[in-house]
Amino acid sequence: MESCPISEQPATNWLDLPDDLMTTILLKLCAFDILVNVQNVCSSWRRICKDPFLWRVVDIHFMDSRVQLRTDRFAEMMCMQAVNLSCGQLVDINIEFFGTDDLLLHISQSSKRLRRLRIVCCSDISADGITKAALKFPSLQHLEISGSAYCLKTLATVGCCCPRLKTLKLNYNRRRSEFERDEEALAIAENMPNLRNLQIRGNLLTEWGLQAILDGCPHLEYLDLRWCYHIGFAGQMNLLCSGKIKSFRLPGESFDESDSVSETFSYVSGDSDDNFPDDWDSDTDYFDSNACPPFPTHCCSFINEAEEPCNCHFDSLFCRQVSCWCLHYKLLSKERVLGSCFIWKFVFSCLIFLFWECIWI
Repeated sequence: MESCPISEQPATNWLDLPDDLMTTILLKLCAFDILVNVQNVCSSWRRICKDPFLWRVVDIHFMDSRVQLRTDRFAEMMCMQAVNLSCGQLVDINIEFFGTDDLLLHISQSSKRLRRLRIVCCSDISADGITKAALKFPSLQHLEISGSAYCLKTLATVGCCCPRLKTLKLNYNRRRSEFERDEEALAIAENMPNLRNLQIRGNLLTEWGLQAILDGCPHLEYLDLRWCYHIGFAGQMNLLCSGKIKSFRLPGESFDESDSVSETFSYVSGDSDDNFPDDWDSDTDYFDSNACPPFPTHCCSFINEAEEPCNCHFDSLFCRQVSCWCLHYKLLSKERVLGSCFIWKFVFSCLIFLFWECIWI
């Protein structure tokens, strides 16, 4: 029996692919690969690499091993080239571990439509440089400054010149400190009333600054207060029972791998504001303030995990407060940071509420 010869299929010629399809393929590559390798393959690919749609999102960070083999000046020049190729269509840019005030000024002059700016661990970018750049970002919706310099003037300028700002991240990798500082919280409360998401890890604010944020940002939906150790028991209980914030992270909560500042970059690919990312939606470890019950019929479920209605004669506010205390007790036990100080505060606060209830009765 004679075997049928297998017909060899002709090899695919990548140069024959339509430009739209080739652009979609190149969108899967990083800026470094496109600028250093792809555009040098042939004249046809070089022409496609000049498409502004390809450079609406730019992600360059010096911690990339391929970029790290060069210099930070090389990374800055590559970033400038990407901004130039966008032809004013840039909407999202990520700068990590490199960059100067000149780079930021160049971005602000070339990209009036920028909606997302992320600056991480850029020691050569000053607070004044960020302040001047913010003057030219009227469409900015998401701003992150992590491990980089900023000042009160920066926050005031961002609030006044970026009215569409919905997400703000100001993160410092600092542990406990004896100093307290509410000026930054007050600047946020006074100048950014339209904020939806706020992340201020390692901030030195106190209960007063937290209350100012809650009052000055009525649309706030998410609040990250991890490493903000000057917010005491009273401030955390106020946040738990206020019901204003849909989800939040408390000062004592732990970090996971997804919280790394160099691995949380997400980008947009559409034109409408509806496609703009809200990168907190993917975090499933948020503390949900809806777990704090609004009615006394649920207060026992947090104490002994029973579903029977509560027959106590106290008002709903007291039952809600006790429920939040028990929930907070479980949260801290889970994170293994529960200490004797919290237990004494818990007992003392219960006695105070019982005393006031007896007086009013």
